[in-house]
Amino acid sequence: MKKYLLIALIAFAVIAKAQVALEHTYDSAGSFIAYPSQAQLYIIKLEVDSEKYVFVDRINKAVKLYNLNHTPWKVISFAGTIDLDPNSNAQEIMYISQHLFNTDDKIEFLYADINANTPDCVTQIINEDGNI
Repeated sequence: MKKYLLIALIAFAVIAKAQVALEHTYDSAGSFIAYPSQAQLYIIKLEVDSEKYVFVDRINKAVKLYNLNHTPWKVISFAGTIDLDPNSNAQEIMYISQHLFNTDDKIEFLYADINANTPDCVTQIINEDGNI
């Protein structure tokens, strides 16, 4: 019986075909592996507005949200935040949510920055209006 199952699985694997198709490209987006990476792209699930693509642009200090069909939805600036080391762009954008930090339906996220040369660090909550 094991022999027949193994043969069936091998036969299926040989005739199975698939192809990956490029759906969309985002300029300068990539995975966030190390701090030299200036932009990052990932998907989140918001409590009210469903799933969105998130593009964190550390150069222009903006969090750009896109619908699943890749149309722009919202841009949230974090230009008013405290940047401890303007030369490093090592800001962390975390916990993008609609209800984690308060009960309104506006989007908020946690902004954190460190200075590698000093023990200084800063943490701020930014909402979609740019208010800290």
